[in-house]
Amino acid sequence: MKYIMVCGTLGQVYTTKRTEGAIKALKDNGINPIAATSDLVADYDRATAQDTVSPLINTIDYDCVICNNDAMALGVIEAMKSKGVDPTEIPLVGIDATVDGCEAVKNVEMAMTVFQNPVGQGYGAVMAAINMITGKPINEGTEFETDESGRLVWVPFEPVYLDNVDEYM
Repeated sequence: MKYIMVCGTLGQVYTTKRTEGAIKALKDNGINPIAATSDLVADYDRATAQDTVSPLINTIDYDCVICNNDAMALGVIEAMKSKGVDPTEIPLVGIDATVDGCEAVKNVEMAMTVFQNPVGQGYGAVMAAINMITGKPINEGTEFETDESGRLVWVPFEPVYLDNVDEYM
């Protein structure tokens, strides 16, 4: 499967993790991801994503577009529409489950987005702080896993598709 990856700001851990996570998820599900172009940098900005992707829309072969956030995915939708490409015909994914991102999923312009649970993140952060102070494993008392170092708590993202988007709107 040939993909276009639209990244946030280079060097930020979020950009690296979101990009790596998307590719890993594809591989873990038996899909062989092949970059249709080098990763495109749009700094988590809708207009930048639109401008960056627009010249490629009708000039390269790709099967899907993966974006590090919903704002950039929405910029890709605008770029597709401006080039006469129906965004419902090419799978496009984002991250953050923003109001606009969820609306695009509901309109089938985005195949999916991903919700980051702010309550879970807040709870995980407070529990990690308490556990560090008391000398316990940082994820004790939570359902969250840690990274290999045991110093980072991972609050899982929740996939948002057409069949469950109303729960996140």
